[in-house]
Order: sequence, then structure tokens, then C-alpha cells
Amino acid sequence: MGNPMWFFDDVCRETYRLLMEEGLIKKKKIQINEIPIEEIREAIKDCKHSSEFYFQCGIAASSIASDFYENRGCDELNAAIDGYSMYLDFIGIEEDG
Repeated sequence: MGNPMWFFDDVCRETYRLLMEEGLIKKKKIQINEIPIEEIREAIKDCKHSSEFYFQCGIAASSIASDFYENRGCDELNAAIDGYSMYLDFIGIEEDG
């Protein structure tokens, strides 16, 4: 059975990686998988939410969604939909009602 947090954590790590590559988050000398997820989330929250930020967030979300679609089962893909919703709330995208 899938867990929405798996998608959420994976997409946060990918977002962090992309933001570091673009120079929007300061690079660390350790591997991303060694950084606690709480620290990654905090760095993403503290990053300036510019158009470049949201562009990189979209790239990260689509990359992880593609991985879930191609390499994981249907249960995990269904759970990823909830994780995607959590991610949208996390980065501050509001739905127009």
C-alpha cells in the first residue's frame, strides 16, 4: 500500500537538489540523502518563492511523479496524488475556488 509521505519526501528532496543546482539554496558538503528531511523542508520554506522557485518545484514534482508512474505500483501512484496535494500546500500554491 502506498504512503503519501513517500511522494512528499521524495519531491522535497528533488526540489532541494534542483534549488541547490540553481543557486537558490546554499550547497552543503554532504550528500542530500544524509540531510534530515526536516532540514530540507525548512530550507525550501525559507527559499524566496520566485518564478524560478516555482519552476524548479514543477520540474521536481513532474520528475518524481514520472518515477512513481514508471517504477512503482498503482497503490503508490494513487497515494502520490495525496502527496502531491500536500506538496502544493507546502510550497504555497493555492487553488482558485
